[in-house]
Amino acid sequence: MLRTIIIEDELDAQNLLSTILKEYCPDIESVTIASNVRDGIKLIKETEPHLVFLDIQLGVHHGFQILDFFRKPSFKIIFTTAYSDYALKAFEYQALDYLLKPFGPKQVISAVSRA
Repeated sequence: MLRTIIIEDELDAQNLLSTILKEYCPDIESVTIASNVRDGIKLIKETEPHLVFLDIQLGVHHGFQILDFFRKPSFKIIFTTAYSDYALKAFEYQALDYLLKPFGPKQVISAVSRA
């Protein structure tokens, strides 16, 4: 079972991803959500997740700032973003997958299966 965090600042995207995980991914144990860099770092420290779905653009910040805070993350990262420009950088951060919005259940299921 995978403890999972969604770090996403758009409410619709939070709800979509959370719903897909709950309905289609039985290996997901729990899903918690943060909407900014500060809360994301705090939530990672508190819950020690196995898997983090991370948006690239979080207001005026980037999701990469969260990863810079953790020298060697113990969690796997799946980026969820509307920007294809950051894919190479995401894989430099050892991304498990890079989902472009709008994504659907098929893409999420495939990404989770890699975890």
